Amino acid sequence: MDIANLDALDHEWVAEWIAPVEGDDVAPRQRPVHQLAGVVTLDRAVASATLYVTAHGIYEAFVNGTRVGDAELTPGFTAYRTRLAVQRYDVGDLLEAGDNIMGALLSDGWWRGQNSVVRRVDDYGTTTALFAQLDVTFTDGATVSVGSDGSWRCIPSHILGADLMAGEVHDLRRRQRWSDHASWTPVRVEDHGTDRFVTSLAPPVRRIEVLRPASVRQLAPDRWVVDVGQNINGWVQLRRLGPAGTEVTLTHGEWLDAAGDVTLEHLTPASLGIDPSLPFQVDRVISAGVAGDVFEPRHSTKGFQFVRVEGDLGELSVDDVSAVVVHTDLRRTGAFNCSDDRLNTLHTLADWSFRGNACDIPTDCPTRERAGWTGDWQIFVASAGFLYDVDGFSRKWLRDLAADQRPDGKVTNVVPEPHPGGDSPPPMWRILEGAAGWGDAAVHVPWSMYRATGDATVLAEQWPSIQAWVDFAARRATAGRHD
Repeated sequence: MDIANLDALDHEWVAEWIAPVEGDDVAPRQRPVHQLAGVVTLDRAVASATLYVTAHGIYEAFVNGTRVGDAELTPGFTAYRTRLAVQRYDVGDLLEAGDNIMGALLSDGWWRGQNSVVRRVDDYGTTTALFAQLDVTFTDGATVSVGSDGSWRCIPSHILGADLMAGEVHDLRRRQRWSDHASWTPVRVEDHGTDRFVTSLAPPVRRIEVLRPASVRQLAPDRWVVDVGQNINGWVQLRRLGPAGTEVTLTHGEWLDAAGDVTLEHLTPASLGIDPSLPFQVDRVISAGVAGDVFEPRHSTKGFQFVRVEGDLGELSVDDVSAVVVHTDLRRTGAFNCSDDRLNTLHTLADWSFRGNACDIPTDCPTRERAGWTGDWQIFVASAGFLYDVDGFSRKWLRDLAADQRPDGKVTNVVPEPHPGGDSPPPMWRILEGAAGWGDAAVHVPWSMYRATGDATVLAEQWPSIQAWVDFAARRATAGRHD
């Protein structure tokens, strides 16, 4: 049984992989988001249409200038070397007879952006790419399939830099109109195949709720600290942007220093060799001076309660900024309440902590690492299963675990595992794999899901992975040591 691809997507594909043309001088961690577009000509009225999209990177899809769907950070994070999720959208209402413009914004995401414990880049590849196919049914019953190909064009967008951990830089004055795509640069056609395509068992990541700040406090001229009242995973919406050319910087953090300012010192440990001067959880936006503009960076997330806002804005109030809570859209199934407010508060904290660590995969923190540590999920999966329906969320992750499991049965410490293996830094990474507690997630997580749902298929599906891990552990125990 090929556990990793039980959810393989069987479809007739006609689209091609396309990639933006990039310069050699673009530094990682703040590469621009590229805008790609192509024309689809339909010669009659449309009855229905389905758009299939995936990417090496993170994409936002558009049809005739309208953003498609409400899922965020698509296509999500999977064991990319063997699994790549494809999203499906009903777009019939967005199409018309004649020329239609299909497009996308494409950023590094988990594919080649900063990733995991030591924030490496380019773990899965050095270029991004897009795959988009439109299947149309006309009112007379005829059908046609078209997709991304060499006729598409590309241009660096108004998002001058985007990285999941570093943050984003937007110059709203440089927004490109989709209708101008004919003057852009031709894309590159690449061959990445379709054999890794799967459907995601997990609900999508969405904007779950919007929080009004608890306070906005001015520290100095052109410098404020916003307290959103709760540590979250997500981003901000900024509605006060100032006149054209005004630059605003937003620094996100979990804590304040002695002066009451946002601090990130505890999030860049020197022991991991991370350069503290690198951008981290910082957004910048340059205003276009257009009434009604709202800055909302959707190609990165931050773990934060506090935001330092710097810029020549004159004033800033709680009406000018909101915090957007972003995580996997899980259905609540349980709750807790008792007569002791201390226990209720502890439960609320645990609930919010999980929500901050359920962004397409179960992570250890929404800030410093954002890694899918196997030990962390095996510890919390039972509690999560009481509070939310995490069946699809866990099954998706378990198939990534099986996909990244080593040939000898060893389970990686994080899932998905972006580390290319071998002697790639950090040097201790390879020898840490196969640890008890972490590797035991291969057994404990499916067992916990069975106990929560009564559905034994998760055990049957994961059985080869379970058996491979137990056999590995037994062999190591026979040798009397772990190495």
